Amino acid sequence: MQPLAKINTELAAKEDFDVICLKNMPEQILINRGMLTDLHTYLEQDKDIGADDLVTSVLEAFSRKGHLYSIAPGFGISTVIGAAGQVGDKTGWTVEEFQKLTGEIKEEMDIFYAPANGEILKRLTAVNLDSFVDWKKRSCSFDNAAFIEFLEFAGQYPESSDVNGASMPSMVQNKELLLVQNTIVDFTDIMLYSRLFGEKAAFIGYPAVEGTGNAFDCQGMNMGIFSNSKNPEGAWEFIKYLLSEEYQKKYCYPDYFPVRLECLQYYMDITSADKQFITEEGITIEPYTCEITYDDYQVKLGAMTEEEREIFWELVNSTTKTNTYEEELMNIVLEEAGAYFQAHRTAKDTAQIIEKRITLYLSEQQ
Repeated sequence: MQPLAKINTELAAKEDFDVICLKNMPEQILINRGMLTDLHTYLEQDKDIGADDLVTSVLEAFSRKGHLYSIAPGFGISTVIGAAGQVGDKTGWTVEEFQKLTGEIKEEMDIFYAPANGEILKRLTAVNLDSFVDWKKRSCSFDNAAFIEFLEFAGQYPESSDVNGASMPSMVQNKELLLVQNTIVDFTDIMLYSRLFGEKAAFIGYPAVEGTGNAFDCQGMNMGIFSNSKNPEGAWEFIKYLLSEEYQKKYCYPDYFPVRLECLQYYMDITSADKQFITEEGITIEPYTCEITYDDYQVKLGAMTEEEREIFWELVNSTTKTNTYEEELMNIVLEEAGAYFQAHRTAKDTAQIIEKRITLYLSEQQ
Protein backbone atom coordinates (compact mmCIF):
# COMPACT_ATOMS: atom_id res chain seq x y z
CA MET A 1 0.00 0.00 0.00
CA GLN A 2 1.30 3.47 -0.89
CA PRO A 3 2.19 5.75 2.07
CA LEU A 4 -0.67 8.23 1.62
CA ALA A 5 -3.25 5.48 1.11
CA LYS A 6 -1.99 3.74 4.25
CA ILE A 7 -2.35 6.92 6.31
CA ASN A 8 -5.87 7.48 4.95
CA THR A 9 -6.89 3.91 5.81
CA GLU A 10 -5.54 4.07 9.34
CA LEU A 11 -7.04 7.50 10.01
CA ALA A 12 -10.38 6.29 8.72
CA ALA A 13 -10.14 3.41 11.19
CA LYS A 14 -9.79 6.07 13.93
CA GLU A 15 -6.28 5.02 14.87
CA ASP A 16 -4.70 7.40 17.38
CA PHE A 17 -1.45 8.95 16.22
CA ASP A 18 0.84 11.49 17.81
CA VAL A 19 4.19 11.39 15.97
CA ILE A 20 4.82 10.58 12.33
CA CYS A 21 8.11 9.68 10.67
CA LEU A 22 7.93 11.35 7.28
CA LYS A 23 10.41 9.15 5.40
CA ASN A 24 9.14 8.90 1.78
CA MET A 25 5.86 10.47 2.93
CA PRO A 26 3.97 13.15 0.97
CA GLU A 27 4.72 15.85 3.52
CA GLN A 28 3.42 18.73 1.42
CA ILE A 29 0.08 17.01 0.90
CA LEU A 30 -0.25 16.34 4.63
CA ILE A 31 0.54 20.02 5.25
CA ASN A 32 -2.13 21.11 2.78
CA ARG A 33 -4.64 18.94 4.62
CA GLY A 34 -3.76 20.62 7.91
CA MET A 35 -2.58 17.33 9.39
CA LEU A 36 0.75 18.51 10.81
CA THR A 37 1.57 20.90 13.66
CA ASP A 38 3.93 23.87 13.33
CA LEU A 39 6.93 22.93 15.49
CA HIS A 40 8.10 26.54 15.68
CA THR A 41 5.47 26.98 18.40
CA TYR A 42 7.23 24.44 20.60
CA LEU A 43 10.70 25.83 19.88
CA GLU A 44 9.51 29.30 20.83
CA GLN A 45 7.88 28.19 24.09
CA ASP A 46 10.29 25.51 25.31
CA LYS A 47 12.68 26.62 28.08
CA ASP A 48 15.31 23.99 27.27
CA ILE A 49 15.72 24.31 23.51
CA GLY A 50 15.02 26.94 20.86
CA ALA A 51 15.68 27.60 17.20
CA ASP A 52 19.00 29.29 18.08
CA ASP A 53 20.28 25.95 19.41
CA LEU A 54 19.90 24.30 15.99
CA VAL A 55 21.66 24.78 12.65
CA THR A 56 19.85 27.74 11.08
CA SER A 57 20.14 26.70 7.43
CA VAL A 58 18.72 23.24 8.21
CA LEU A 59 15.70 24.75 9.98
CA GLU A 60 15.15 27.20 7.12
CA ALA A 61 15.34 24.43 4.52
CA PHE A 62 12.77 22.33 6.40
CA SER A 63 10.45 25.31 6.87
CA ARG A 64 7.51 25.86 4.53
CA LYS A 65 6.48 29.51 4.19
CA GLY A 66 7.65 30.26 7.72
CA HIS A 67 6.19 27.12 9.29
CA LEU A 68 8.19 24.11 10.50
CA TYR A 69 6.22 20.89 10.15
CA SER A 70 9.03 18.39 10.59
CA ILE A 71 12.52 18.20 11.98
CA ALA A 72 15.26 15.58 12.17
CA PRO A 73 17.95 14.96 14.79
CA GLY A 74 20.66 14.90 12.15
CA PHE A 75 21.40 15.58 8.52
CA GLY A 76 23.61 14.77 5.61
CA ILE A 77 24.04 16.82 2.46
CA SER A 78 23.22 15.16 -0.84
CA THR A 79 25.64 16.60 -3.35
CA VAL A 80 27.79 16.16 -6.42
CA ILE A 81 31.54 16.68 -6.11
CA GLY A 82 34.05 17.58 -8.80
CA ALA A 83 37.51 19.06 -9.16
CA ALA A 84 37.25 22.83 -8.71
CA GLY A 85 39.56 23.33 -11.67
CA GLN A 86 37.05 21.61 -13.94
CA VAL A 87 33.60 22.47 -12.58
CA GLY A 88 34.39 25.77 -10.89
CA ASP A 89 35.03 26.66 -7.26
CA LYS A 90 31.38 27.11 -6.25
CA THR A 91 28.46 25.37 -4.53
CA GLY A 92 25.89 25.41 -7.32
CA TRP A 93 25.27 25.57 -11.04
CA THR A 94 22.39 26.01 -13.41
CA VAL A 95 20.97 23.44 -15.81
CA GLU A 96 22.53 25.40 -18.68
CA GLU A 97 25.99 25.41 -17.07
CA PHE A 98 25.75 21.68 -16.41
CA GLN A 99 24.66 20.94 -19.97
CA LYS A 100 27.45 23.07 -21.44
CA LEU A 101 30.27 21.44 -19.47
CA THR A 102 29.03 17.86 -19.77
CA GLY A 103 28.41 18.34 -23.49
CA GLU A 104 31.97 19.50 -23.99
CA ILE A 105 33.61 16.81 -21.91
CA LYS A 106 31.51 13.65 -22.36
CA GLU A 107 33.79 12.29 -25.11
CA GLU A 108 36.81 12.59 -22.82
CA MET A 109 35.47 11.19 -19.54
CA ASP A 110 32.36 9.75 -17.86
CA ILE A 111 30.08 12.27 -16.17
CA PHE A 112 28.80 10.05 -13.32
CA TYR A 113 30.04 6.75 -11.92
CA ALA A 114 27.97 3.67 -12.75
CA PRO A 115 25.09 5.69 -14.17
CA ALA A 116 21.65 4.13 -14.65
CA ASN A 117 19.04 6.23 -16.42
CA GLY A 118 16.28 5.90 -13.81
CA GLU A 119 18.56 6.68 -10.88
CA ILE A 120 19.98 9.77 -12.60
CA LEU A 121 16.52 11.09 -13.44
CA LYS A 122 15.28 10.39 -9.89
CA ARG A 123 18.12 12.39 -8.32
CA LEU A 124 17.82 15.30 -10.74
CA THR A 125 14.05 15.44 -10.22
CA ALA A 126 14.14 15.07 -6.43
CA VAL A 127 16.44 18.03 -5.83
CA ASN A 128 14.33 20.20 -8.17
CA LEU A 129 10.89 18.88 -7.28
CA ASP A 130 9.67 22.07 -5.61
CA SER A 131 10.50 23.93 -8.85
CA PHE A 132 8.25 21.58 -10.81
CA VAL A 133 5.36 21.28 -8.34
CA ASP A 134 3.26 23.99 -6.71
CA TRP A 135 1.94 22.02 -3.74
CA LYS A 136 -0.38 24.75 -2.51
CA LYS A 137 -2.14 25.19 -5.86
CA ARG A 138 -1.95 21.43 -6.61
CA SER A 139 -0.41 22.15 -10.00
CA CYS A 140 2.81 21.19 -11.74
CA SER A 141 5.07 22.08 -14.65
CA PHE A 142 7.00 19.12 -16.06
CA ASP A 143 6.47 20.13 -19.67
CA ASN A 144 9.35 22.61 -19.60
CA ALA A 145 12.85 22.85 -21.00
CA ALA A 146 14.65 21.95 -17.76
CA PHE A 147 12.78 18.70 -17.11
CA ILE A 148 12.98 17.69 -20.78
CA GLU A 149 16.75 18.26 -20.63
CA PHE A 150 16.93 16.04 -17.53
CA LEU A 151 15.06 13.34 -19.44
CA GLU A 152 17.36 13.63 -22.42
CA PHE A 153 20.48 13.61 -20.25
CA ALA A 154 19.35 10.53 -18.29
CA GLY A 155 18.32 8.84 -21.55
CA GLN A 156 21.95 8.74 -22.69
CA TYR A 157 22.63 6.05 -20.09
CA PRO A 158 21.63 2.38 -19.86
CA GLU A 159 18.89 0.95 -17.67
CA SER A 160 21.47 -0.65 -15.37
CA SER A 161 24.90 0.60 -14.39
CA ASP A 162 28.07 -0.79 -15.93
CA VAL A 163 31.61 0.31 -15.06
CA ASN A 164 33.51 -2.70 -16.42
CA GLY A 165 35.08 -3.40 -13.03
CA ALA A 166 36.76 0.00 -12.62
CA SER A 167 36.43 1.56 -9.16
CA MET A 168 35.21 5.10 -8.66
CA PRO A 169 38.44 6.30 -6.99
CA SER A 170 40.62 4.86 -9.75
CA MET A 171 38.50 6.56 -12.43
CA VAL A 172 38.77 9.90 -10.60
CA GLN A 173 42.52 9.61 -10.22
CA ASN A 174 42.93 8.58 -13.86
CA LYS A 175 40.89 11.64 -14.97
CA GLU A 176 38.20 9.34 -16.39
CA LEU A 177 35.34 10.60 -14.19
CA LEU A 178 34.03 14.16 -13.86
CA LEU A 179 31.56 13.97 -10.98
CA VAL A 180 31.02 11.91 -7.85
CA GLN A 181 27.57 11.63 -6.24
CA ASN A 182 27.49 11.24 -2.48
CA THR A 183 25.73 12.23 0.71
CA ILE A 184 28.16 13.98 3.02
CA VAL A 185 27.58 12.76 6.60
CA ASP A 186 30.85 13.36 8.43
CA PHE A 187 33.81 15.71 8.34
CA THR A 188 36.15 13.16 6.76
CA ASP A 189 34.00 13.39 3.62
CA ILE A 190 35.02 17.03 3.30
CA MET A 191 38.68 16.10 3.80
CA LEU A 192 38.68 13.07 1.50
CA TYR A 193 37.70 14.49 -1.86
CA SER A 194 40.43 17.10 -2.27
CA ARG A 195 42.93 14.28 -1.82
CA LEU A 196 41.06 12.02 -4.21
CA PHE A 197 40.81 14.65 -6.96
CA GLY A 198 44.36 15.86 -6.34
CA GLU A 199 43.16 19.46 -6.03
CA LYS A 200 40.49 21.46 -4.22
CA ALA A 201 37.13 19.70 -4.43
CA ALA A 202 33.97 21.65 -5.26
CA PHE A 203 30.72 20.47 -3.67
CA ILE A 204 28.79 21.84 -6.60
CA GLY A 205 25.61 19.78 -6.29
CA TYR A 206 23.13 18.74 -8.95
CA PRO A 207 22.10 21.22 -11.63
CA ALA A 208 19.31 23.35 -10.23
CA VAL A 209 16.36 25.14 -11.79
CA GLU A 210 16.35 27.48 -8.78
CA GLY A 211 18.94 27.99 -6.04
CA THR A 212 21.62 25.37 -5.55
CA GLY A 213 21.47 21.64 -6.21
CA ASN A 214 22.72 20.57 -2.79
CA ALA A 215 20.05 19.30 -0.43
CA PHE A 216 19.81 18.36 3.21
CA ASP A 217 19.10 14.67 3.60
CA CYS A 218 17.57 13.83 6.96
CA GLN A 219 18.41 10.12 6.61
CA GLY A 220 14.74 9.14 6.99
CA MET A 221 14.52 10.60 10.50
CA ASN A 222 12.36 13.70 9.98
CA MET A 223 9.56 13.72 12.55
CA GLY A 224 6.31 15.62 12.77
CA ILE A 225 3.37 15.85 15.17
CA PHE A 226 -0.20 15.23 14.01
CA SER A 227 -2.40 18.30 14.47
CA ASN A 228 -5.13 16.13 16.04
CA SER A 229 -2.74 14.44 18.48
CA LYS A 230 -4.34 13.71 21.84
CA ASN A 231 -0.98 14.05 23.54
CA PRO A 232 0.96 16.80 21.70
CA GLU A 233 3.09 17.64 24.75
CA GLY A 234 4.25 14.02 25.01
CA ALA A 235 4.92 13.96 21.26
CA TRP A 236 7.05 17.09 21.57
CA GLU A 237 8.98 15.60 24.50
CA PHE A 238 9.91 12.66 22.26
CA ILE A 239 11.10 14.92 19.43
CA LYS A 240 12.82 17.17 21.97
CA TYR A 241 14.81 14.21 23.27
CA LEU A 242 16.05 13.51 19.73
CA LEU A 243 17.33 17.11 19.71
CA SER A 244 18.88 16.92 23.18
CA GLU A 245 22.60 17.12 23.83
CA GLU A 246 22.51 13.61 25.30
CA TYR A 247 20.98 12.02 22.21
CA GLN A 248 22.93 14.12 19.73
CA LYS A 249 26.32 13.29 21.24
CA LYS A 250 25.59 9.59 21.71
CA TYR A 251 23.71 8.56 18.61
CA CYS A 252 24.15 10.96 15.68
CA TYR A 253 27.74 11.30 14.56
CA PRO A 254 29.35 9.80 12.42
CA ASP A 255 26.16 8.36 10.88
CA TYR A 256 25.05 11.93 10.19
CA PHE A 257 25.78 15.46 11.37
CA PRO A 258 24.00 16.53 14.58
CA VAL A 259 21.45 19.30 14.00
CA ARG A 260 22.14 20.73 17.44
CA LEU A 261 24.77 23.40 16.87
CA GLU A 262 26.89 22.81 19.99
CA CYS A 263 27.08 19.08 19.25
CA LEU A 264 28.05 19.72 15.64
CA GLN A 265 30.78 22.08 16.84
CA TYR A 266 31.88 19.49 19.43
CA TYR A 267 32.59 16.90 16.74
CA MET A 268 34.20 19.49 14.49
CA ASP A 269 36.56 20.39 17.35
CA ILE A 270 37.48 16.72 17.80
CA THR A 271 38.14 16.27 14.07
CA SER A 272 40.17 19.51 14.04
CA ALA A 273 42.37 18.58 16.99
CA ASP A 274 46.05 18.91 16.09
CA LYS A 275 47.12 18.55 19.72
CA GLN A 276 45.75 16.90 22.84
CA PHE A 277 42.97 18.68 24.73
CA ILE A 278 40.42 17.92 27.44
CA THR A 279 36.71 18.48 26.87
CA GLU A 280 34.31 20.10 29.35
CA GLU A 281 33.25 16.58 30.33
CA GLY A 282 36.84 15.74 31.23
CA ILE A 283 37.45 13.52 28.20
CA THR A 284 40.99 13.59 26.80
CA ILE A 285 41.01 14.08 23.02
CA GLU A 286 44.12 13.06 21.12
CA PRO A 287 45.32 14.68 17.87
CA TYR A 288 42.97 13.52 15.13
CA THR A 289 44.04 10.90 12.60
CA CYS A 290 42.12 8.27 10.65
CA GLU A 291 42.54 5.97 7.68
CA ILE A 292 39.90 5.87 4.97
CA THR A 293 39.43 2.94 2.61
CA TYR A 294 37.22 3.68 -0.40
CA ASP A 295 37.10 0.65 -2.70
CA ASP A 296 40.74 0.24 -3.77
CA TYR A 297 41.77 3.70 -2.52
CA GLN A 298 43.35 4.28 0.89
CA VAL A 299 44.36 7.54 2.49
CA LYS A 300 45.46 8.65 5.95
CA LEU A 301 43.87 11.87 7.18
CA GLY A 302 45.06 14.25 9.86
CA ALA A 303 43.31 17.09 11.65
CA MET A 304 40.74 19.10 9.72
CA THR A 305 42.24 22.39 8.53
CA GLU A 306 40.78 25.88 8.77
CA GLU A 307 40.19 25.86 5.00
CA GLU A 308 38.29 22.57 5.25
CA ARG A 309 36.15 23.95 8.08
CA GLU A 310 35.33 26.97 5.90
CA ILE A 311 34.39 24.67 3.01
CA PHE A 312 32.05 22.75 5.33
CA TRP A 313 30.29 25.86 6.64
CA GLU A 314 29.99 27.33 3.16
CA LEU A 315 28.32 24.11 2.02
CA VAL A 316 25.94 24.03 5.01
CA ASN A 317 25.05 27.72 4.87
CA SER A 318 24.48 27.75 1.09
CA THR A 319 22.17 24.71 1.12
CA THR A 320 18.54 25.78 0.99
CA LYS A 321 16.66 22.61 0.01
CA THR A 322 15.71 19.27 1.48
CA ASN A 323 15.99 16.07 -0.50
CA THR A 324 12.33 15.72 -1.48
CA TYR A 325 11.22 12.21 -2.35
CA GLU A 326 7.47 11.90 -2.75
CA GLU A 327 7.10 8.21 -3.54
CA GLU A 328 3.81 8.13 -5.44
CA LEU A 329 4.73 11.15 -7.55
CA MET A 330 8.22 9.83 -8.29
CA ASN A 331 6.78 6.48 -9.33
CA ILE A 332 4.76 8.29 -12.01
CA VAL A 333 7.87 10.06 -13.29
CA LEU A 334 9.94 6.87 -13.50
CA GLU A 335 7.14 4.76 -14.95
CA GLU A 336 6.50 7.16 -17.84
CA ALA A 337 10.20 7.89 -18.35
CA GLY A 338 10.71 4.17 -18.99
CA ALA A 339 8.86 4.47 -22.29
CA TYR A 340 11.19 7.29 -23.35
CA PHE A 341 14.28 5.34 -22.31
CA GLN A 342 13.07 2.48 -24.51
CA ALA A 343 12.59 4.90 -27.44
CA HIS A 344 8.81 4.43 -27.53
CA ARG A 345 8.11 8.16 -27.40
CA THR A 346 9.92 11.52 -27.45
CA ALA A 347 11.13 13.37 -24.38
CA LYS A 348 8.60 16.15 -24.98
CA ASP A 349 5.69 13.71 -25.27
CA THR A 350 6.89 11.95 -22.15
CA ALA A 351 7.05 15.22 -20.21
CA GLN A 352 3.51 16.10 -21.30
CA ILE A 353 2.17 12.73 -20.15
CA ILE A 354 3.98 13.04 -16.81
CA GLU A 355 2.49 16.50 -16.33
CA LYS A 356 -1.04 15.26 -17.05
CA ARG A 357 -0.74 12.31 -14.69
CA ILE A 358 0.78 14.31 -11.85
CA THR A 359 -1.77 17.10 -12.32
CA LEU A 360 -4.49 14.47 -11.88
CA TYR A 361 -2.72 12.95 -8.88
CA LEU A 362 -2.39 16.34 -7.18
CA SER A 363 -6.02 17.26 -7.86
CA GLU A 364 -7.12 14.09 -6.05
CA GLN A 365 -5.23 14.99 -2.87
CA GLN A 366 -7.97 16.96 -1.13
